[in-house]
Amino acid sequence: MRRGGAAGGPGRAPGRRQRQGGAGAAAHRFAVAGTATLVLCLLWAACFAAVAEASVDYGSVSFVDKSHGWVTGIDGKTGLTTVWKTNNGGRTWTGTGSTITVGAGVCWVSFVSRTTGMWGNGGLVRTTNAGASWQDTSRAGLGIFNDASFATAKLGWAACSNGTSESGGSIAATTDGGATWTSRLDLPLPDGSGGFSRVSSPTETRSYVFKWGRQAGVWATANGGATWVRRALPAIPGAYAGYSDIDFPAGKTGWAVGDAGRIVKTVNAGATWKKQKSGVKGRLLAVDFVSTRVGYAVGESGCVLRTSDGGAHWVKRMTGTRKDLTAVCFVSASRGWVVGDKSLRLRTTNGGRTWTGQH
Repeated sequence: MRRGGAAGGPGRAPGRRQRQGGAGAAAHRFAVAGTATLVLCLLWAACFAAVAEASVDYGSVSFVDKSHGWVTGIDGKTGLTTVWKTNNGGRTWTGTGSTITVGAGVCWVSFVSRTTGMWGNGGLVRTTNAGASWQDTSRAGLGIFNDASFATAKLGWAACSNGTSESGGSIAATTDGGATWTSRLDLPLPDGSGGFSRVSSPTETRSYVFKWGRQAGVWATANGGATWVRRALPAIPGAYAGYSDIDFPAGKTGWAVGDAGRIVKTVNAGATWKKQKSGVKGRLLAVDFVSTRVGYAVGESGCVLRTSDGGAHWVKRMTGTRKDLTAVCFVSASRGWVVGDKSLRLRTTNGGRTWTGQH
């Protein structure tokens, strides 16, 4: 699975994962070099290799197994959003040569197999050959693509917002692995109302999409997108407090995390939520569950939390860093990765008891 950081919350602009956009940010044009198909070449690879990766703030991570994974991040020096891949569990990483100028959306990546996946920062580019070439598959009229989640290799959902004005958004669906997209829900709202920013799709019929700002909450479908219902999240004290991320590992069971160490759980598709004790006060930016019992949450100042009982108890894991952790991905109860600011990439094979830095 793939998880990535802060998406925003009720009454607030998007958080750290959207530092390149969100309410009040400068508008940037989504610009992928070339035409519809982006083919890598030696010149691109050489230019990409010259990027000073130490200046990269990572925003998302996606692994499909213990060896094959992808990360995206924004280079503070070049102003480019870039994507790296690994074929050995993160011991080494290489650039794919695919770049996007800093856009108005969320820096995210989602892969469904070793060869097929997509990533974006405002738009969406897709590969079916492990990054040897890329195609722009974003569609006019759907707005800014902020996230995507797949229930199967073909069936997936995307969370979109209406431009840099954040005037509502849409939920889009694909049945061909992201090659084409159609809108399943349009929610036009006044400027500054926020958009859809995170999505989690545990089954072919059930999907959950988080929206921040006006009409904030988790929008849920139980019939493959034929109808949607908004589920409110418990308020977090504070004028600008809100939620950052959601994850549903099973049909009706899911979690949301956010400011002030907030963790809430639902077992009825978001109809009701129960607060859980995280033991921390800082902002939690991302959450990933590998089952309904084992899950991880990460956040500010190097915070990693783990639960093995569905959130009844959360235990803090030491990472040895004070950098903000923006995304988390686990492929089993013990093996996973976190990424964060200033080119931070960490791997664990023992459930977070120890961590290894990756380059």
